[in-house]
Order: sequence, then structure tokens, then C-alpha cells
Amino acid sequence: ALNLRGKGNLLNLTKVASIIKYNLRESHDISKVLLCVDSECTDVSETRKEVAPKEESLRQSFPKVTLSYIIVDHSLEGWLLQDREAIQETLGRNSKLPQYGNPEENCRPAELMQDIFETNGSDYKKTVHVPRLAEQLNIETVARASQTFRIFQQAIKE
Repeated sequence: ALNLRGKGNLLNLTKVASIIKYNLRESHDISKVLLCVDSECTDVSETRKEVAPKEESLRQSFPKVTLSYIIVDHSLEGWLLQDREAIQETLGRNSKLPQYGNPEENCRPAELMQDIFETNGSDYKKTVHVPRLAEQLNIETVARASQTFRIFQQAIKE
């Protein structure tokens, strides 16, 4: 898994193509590339329209690889916040979680995550906490709540 850090980089065909090309040279057993792009306060369907021509161009450039853009509803934290138990496990059993409804309806779920961590005397650091949360995550809980996560799951299985 590679992190290109930022929507702009994932939409830059030159950067994405060069990274794919490099990785295919380094590892000949790559058969699938999933590019997860945050919708970042934009409707998922609008982001899908934005990436569709880029996805097609990359597919033409790399015909031997299954390649898909996966749209994340606002940001990865929208998926992670679906599992309150994982958040509680990461913060500690005595942590306090506010009621926040469906985090994918919040245009900035990363800010919500930061607020929750701050309320519990901690600072949210993606590089530290995302892997911890991912390990704790109940996949079924997230899949029940998030259509974009179900699309991601299906793309992995195909």
C-alpha cells in the first residue's frame, strides 16, 4: 500500500502513472491497484465523475493490471468512526465518546476524530492512530453503515 498524501496527487495522472510503473518494475506480481481518494466535502458522485476519465486513462496505460479509483465518503475517518468500539478500544475503556450520528454525513470526519481524541486528553495522529484503529475495526460494522466501504470491499474481492 502506498500513500500519495492528498487528493491532488491521486488526481495527477503523471505522478500516479510513474508510481504505478515503478512498482510494477519492482514487483512483477502486482495485479491490482486501488486508488482511494477522499471526496473531501464533495458529493461522492461528483468525485466519481472527476476521477472517471483519469481511471480510464490509467487503465489504458496499464492494461494488465486491474485498476480502480475508490471514493471514500469525505475521508478515511468517516469509515473508522463507524466503529465506536474500535475508537473506545484505541482511546481506552474509560474514554468518553459523544453522540455523532453517521460520520459520513460530516464533511470533515478527520476534525471530528481530532475533537474526540482531544476530549479524551490525546492528540489524533493519523500515522499512529489509523493503523491502530484499523486493527481494532469490526469490518462488518463499517460495511453495514458505509456504502463506499462496501464498494472498497467488493473491489478487493474482485
